[in-house]
Amino acid sequence: MLTVRSEVLFDPTNKKHRKAYDDYLRNKRSWYGCPYRFRAPHFGVVVGYIERKMLEYYTNKEFGAKPETEPLL
Repeated sequence: MLTVRSEVLFDPTNKKHRKAYDDYLRNKRSWYGCPYRFRAPHFGVVVGYIERKMLEYYTNKEFGAKPETEPLL
């Protein structure tokens, strides 16, 4: 029986999303059994988007919010 997985943006603050990504890595890079269908904004690569969000999440968690930067001229 086919089931419809809800399509969501990956949220690194959501423990269930982080667990789903961990399962993906441990399951030989397969989303089999994942209750979500993750999407990336602007038709980006989903895994690259998740990796970037995880890096931001854990960096901010360890070092605090990212500093304001001046725009490049």
